[in-house]
Amino acid sequence: MALTAVAVGLIAAGCARTIHGEAVANETDRAAYVSSVSSSAAAATSAQVRSAKAAVCAGFFTSAVDVKLKLSSLSRELEAQQDRAAARTKARDAGAALSSAATTVTDALRDNPSIPAVLNAAMSEYASAAKDFASELNKLAVGSTSPEVFIAADDRYRAARDAALDSCS
Repeated sequence: MALTAVAVGLIAAGCARTIHGEAVANETDRAAYVSSVSSSAAAATSAQVRSAKAAVCAGFFTSAVDVKLKLSSLSRELEAQQDRAAARTKARDAGAALSSAATTVTDALRDNPSIPAVLNAAMSEYASAAKDFASELNKLAVGSTSPEVFIAADDRYRAARDAALDSCS
């Protein structure tokens, strides 16, 4: 008990001391702290933008590879000119891959709003061009597209794909 009383007395005596004066911030320390916080915030924002860009570009690359494979398969089938039913199936497959790519990129853009405007524009155009080209491939499968419209959709898709590739590199 005596030890407890001594401990309480020492604590009370230590806490009872009053320090007179005004608290003043050290300007050098304050400036260094503000600078540190600003650079940390900038680094965090930069990392977030890089992460968002990586997510959008990964979705684009993955789907673009599938589209390329399907379009190459369709091209070989059309050049062979042997099996119209197989060509129709490959055109539908390529159209489905393009539609899927457009959806993947659109979803990635929605989920990553912090990407740079240039990348957003390139990817948005890619998604739109992919949808249009998918529609023309589906029309090709049933024989209801015109060569001019099909070629224009193909050219637009290829230009948008190249711009998206450039934006991701």
